[in-house]
Amino acid sequence: MAPHADEILIREAKPDDFGDVFELVLELRSSHGEKGKLDKQGIRPIFQRYLSNSDKYIYVAESRGLLVGFMSITIGESLYEDKPWAEVDELVVKEGYRSQGLGGRLLDEVFRIAHERQCNVVVLAADSNNARAIEFYGELGFKSGEIVLEKELAVGETDGGLG
Repeated sequence: MAPHADEILIREAKPDDFGDVFELVLELRSSHGEKGKLDKQGIRPIFQRYLSNSDKYIYVAESRGLLVGFMSITIGESLYEDKPWAEVDELVVKEGYRSQGLGGRLLDEVFRIAHERQCNVVVLAADSNNARAIEFYGELGFKSGEIVLEKELAVGETDGGLG
């Protein structure tokens, strides 16, 4: 039986959360059809940088001592705008705990941080095939904006002579 929403604690991640967060990352990657192996020891320093960088955050959803969701956030800025923005880098709720308001409660934290940091927008990406996530984000006021284009690079590949 799933816990009541009041039994879920949303808190900042701690160093000891790494193993559970890594398992949630694997679940997220699997849901996106990622087949490649992820190097746990390669991800650990990235996790540690999130915890020590004042422009990065990780929040977790905890139920009875079990991490059932997490969200990572980066505060960014550019020369294009005179205000920073908040970007949700990853957001995942464990299967079996979805549709109970946990994603919304995690997103409340990015809205709070964005307000504190005087960000002008919160951005996130959703897989174009994930209609459930797109509908959820739309219900929270997110609108489709820019199209993000990606180019996969092999490890050690250069910029293709553009630099």
